[in-house]
Amino acid sequence: MPIVGIDIGGTKIRGVLWNGDRVLRTSEFPTPKNHSDFKKRLVALTSSLARTATIAGLGIGAAGIVERMTLLASPNISYIRDFNFRRLWPRSIPLRVDNDARSFARAEFFRGAGRGSSSLFALTIGTGIGRAYGKNRKIIKLKKFEYPEPWEKEYQAVRDRVDDKRLANFLGDKLAPLLEP
Repeated sequence: MPIVGIDIGGTKIRGVLWNGDRVLRTSEFPTPKNHSDFKKRLVALTSSLARTATIAGLGIGAAGIVERMTLLASPNISYIRDFNFRRLWPRSIPLRVDNDARSFARAEFFRGAGRGSSSLFALTIGTGIGRAYGKNRKIIKLKKFEYPEPWEKEYQAVRDRVDDKRLANFLGDKLAPLLEP
């Protein structure tokens, strides 16, 4: 049975139906502007990807602070506070929710560029900046990788300008300390 994967970002939401070997279907739409549309679009996305298929599970990677099934806060989706994903789907559908950068790192460890590695540092750069660290094939929650970064809003202002060199220098300056022991 296939699974549905959803990536929730500050700019867009992407979904995929995956059978374990390949992607069967994808869908993408702009991140809704309000709480009600956010809920409706997530449920509709899952239905449109699965269509008539029974899914084996649902995995969600969300930008922000995630604890268990709840997105506590998202720096780029201002209306999100204590959003419990479990309430959207029946309990018969297995559900896993994590921070988007940790989800990305986990995927790279087991199926991507990090396969076979003992440690991995993952960086997602989009509306915001996500980061995750893994060691011994486990993703480790490190306080210094959690939101909010004091410079996140500054990054967004620099990102929105056209000067790629300035953005690259900014990211280098801000991210280098994350790699220090």
